[in-house]
Amino acid sequence: MMELRREANTDKLSGLLNRHGFDHALQTLRDAERDKDEPIALVIADLDHFKRINDTFGHGVGDAVIAAFGCVVRDTLYDRWIAARFGGEEFSILMYGVTIPEAYGICEKIRKNFETHCRDNMSGRLRATVSIGLTPGALSSDIKRLYTEADSALYEAKRAGRNNVKIHVIDENVEGFLSRKSESCLRRVVS
Repeated sequence: MMELRREANTDKLSGLLNRHGFDHALQTLRDAERDKDEPIALVIADLDHFKRINDTFGHGVGDAVIAAFGCVVRDTLYDRWIAARFGGEEFSILMYGVTIPEAYGICEKIRKNFETHCRDNMSGRLRATVSIGLTPGALSSDIKRLYTEADSALYEAKRAGRNNVKIHVIDENVEGFLSRKSESCLRRVVS
């Protein structure tokens, strides 16, 4: 029974959860951590120009790009964090117990590792990248509001030229982090 439930909640192509599995895992985490209101970061990631990849290289290569992103995400995240393919080329990640600089660094690591993996392992003409939006919150936060905020940050990443990470800024502490971030700061977080 557990194997059937796991299969029903997993996206076969990416190896991540599907949307139903994500919602179930989030509710399980909320139930288990009901007395703690730990900080979270909600991430929405979208593969850049995915339709162009499918049209140029074929759906088999598109499938390989989705699988590669799933692999990079699984290799980067901790066990208690939740990652899912929400459909097409869109993914969602919930990081539990992280600060904004930590979440930003992890997103940068995912972004860079995905681009490198695709460049090193796929056709020389293929350039697969990802745009990422993230927003801070708490485990008790309204998840729909967090999705809206992360989605807003994602569209800002796309407007800024794609292949980058943007944060939905909600207070001066995050703004301060963004204004003083430097290569050395990010190197510490990403390492």
